[in-house]
This record gives sequence, structure tokens and C-alpha cells, in this order.
Amino acid sequence: MGEETKDPAKLTPREQRFLEEYAIDLDPTAAALRCGATEAKAQAVGASLLRKPAVAAAVQRLRAARQQQRRVTADRVVEEYARIAFADLRDFFDWGPKGVTLRAKEELTEWQASAIADIEPPGPNGKGPRLRLHDKKAALDALARHLGLFRPRDQPGEEPTLEGRDPRAVLRERLLRLANKKPGD
Repeated sequence: MGEETKDPAKLTPREQRFLEEYAIDLDPTAAALRCGATEAKAQAVGASLLRKPAVAAAVQRLRAARQQQRRVTADRVVEEYARIAFADLRDFFDWGPKGVTLRAKEELTEWQASAIADIEPPGPNGKGPRLRLHDKKAALDALARHLGLFRPRDQPGEEPTLEGRDPRAVLRERLLRLANKKPGD
């Protein structure tokens, strides 16, 4: 408490210790507890320390260093969403008259492999291996929001259009076309 310094860029020993603990899990309350704060005051102590300009600047530097070390960039996050959003089951399976077989991992590209959430080995009941992909709709929604394709509901403005028309009408037409499509078309 009485460890204030004149230089706002320099951390006190207490602030430095807090920052070291905060770096473990990015939880200010847990960091304050590990630094000796009581259960009753840990949340307030952590929040108070994070509001200090020197600590806030150090946290920003910590996060930037972590991002650089782990190569976390907006482009990389968007790329991962794209891998999931545009995954195609035909890339993972072969099927034909003899059934469905999972492709060998050596046949998958890095993009394809990163879309896989889980693989279950063949079961004792004779069922083959199961492959589960990450949530494609969630990834598409995240990309659409990133690209500004969704208009926030609380924002007034003109109705969204698709091909200059009501998107619901376009979707209805496309669904009808798909429903009337014959196998092999």
C-alpha cells in the first residue's frame, strides 16, 4: 500500500509480484490471493492493482509478448475459423458400394486436420471409427460477424439484402431448388 514509486513505468515489489502471479492464469483475484490478500479482499485488491497505470502497462506488455510468442494474431484466428467453417466431409471419408472409410491421417492437409475436434476408435460392436469436426456453424457465424455480414439487431438501418432481394426469399428459393433436385443432378 505505501510502496508507491515516483516513476509510473516502474513497478513496486508488490506490483511486480502481483504481475508474476497474474501471468500464471490471468486471474486478478487468484493472483491477489497468491500474493497474500484475504479471500474477502482478493477481488478488490486484484481489480485495484490492474487499474494502476504502471501495472496496466505491464499487463499490456505481458499480453503482447504472449501473443508474439504464441504467434496469436487476428489473421491467424480468422484462418482457424476458416479452416473449421469450410471443412468438407468429403475430405475426410471415402464412400462407395463397400461402405464408408476414414482417410489416413497422412492424406489430410494441415487445414483439414485442424478442423477435426475428435476421433473415436472403432467400437467393440463392429462400428467403425467416428470423426467429429469442430462446430461449423459457430465458425461461420464468427466469420460473418468479423466480416460485418450480420447487422446488430439494435441498430436501425435498411433491411439486409442478398442479390438485391430479401434474403429470406432467396433462401426459400434455394431450398426449394435443393428439395426438387434429383440425385445425380
